[in-house]
Amino acid sequence: MIEMNIKTLIVIFAVFIGAAGILLVSMSRATLEIMNRDEREGRLRVEPVFFEDKIIYKLPQTNMLPNNVFYSFKEIRDWLWIKFSVGKEREAKIMLILADKRIAEARTLANKGKYNIALETGMKAVDKLKYANELVGEMRNQDTAGKQIIIQIMDSTLAYSEIIREIGQKDGVNNQKYLLLQKYIDDFKEEQIKKEEPSSN
Repeated sequence: MIEMNIKTLIVIFAVFIGAAGILLVSMSRATLEIMNRDEREGRLRVEPVFFEDKIIYKLPQTNMLPNNVFYSFKEIRDWLWIKFSVGKEREAKIMLILADKRIAEARTLANKGKYNIALETGMKAVDKLKYANELVGEMRNQDTAGKQIIIQIMDSTLAYSEIIREIGQKDGVNNQKYLLLQKYIDDFKEEQIKKEEPSSN
C-alpha cells in the first residue's frame, strides 16, 4: 500500500513537472513574440540614458530584479528566448536586448542601494553585450542588418559605461568591484575603437 502511494506521488509529481515545463515553454514563446513586436514598433526601449543632458540610449523597463526569489524563472525564459531565435542575426538581437535588460536592472538595483548585486548584474550585462558582438562577427553576410546591430552595440557600450560610472559615484559602493567592472567595459570599448580604425595597409 505504501509502495503504491509512493508510485502515485511520483507519477503525479512527474505530470506536474511536465505540465509546468510545457507552460513555461508556451509562455516564453508568447513573451518572445510580444517582445519582438514591441521592438519593431519602437515600444521596447523606453528608459532614457543621459550624458551631458542628452539622451544617448534607451533601455527596456525592468520588472523583476535579480534579488527576487523567482528570478531564476526569468533566467530560464531568457535562455529559451535564445533557443527559439533562429540565425546569428536574430540571436544577436535577442542577446543585445537581454544585455540591455541586465544593465537596466543594475541601474535600478544601485538606485535601491543594492550596490554589490548591481555591480554583479552589470558584469553580466557586459558579458551578454560582448557575446552579442561575437555573434555579429560570426554572421556570414555583414549586410545592412549586421552593420546596424554593430552600431547599436557601440551606442549601448557608451550607455553602459555612463551607467557604470554613475553607480561608481554612489556612497557605499565596493570600489574594487566597481573598478573591475569599469575596466571591463572600457576594455570592450577600446576593442571596438580598434576595429573601427582603418587598416595601416
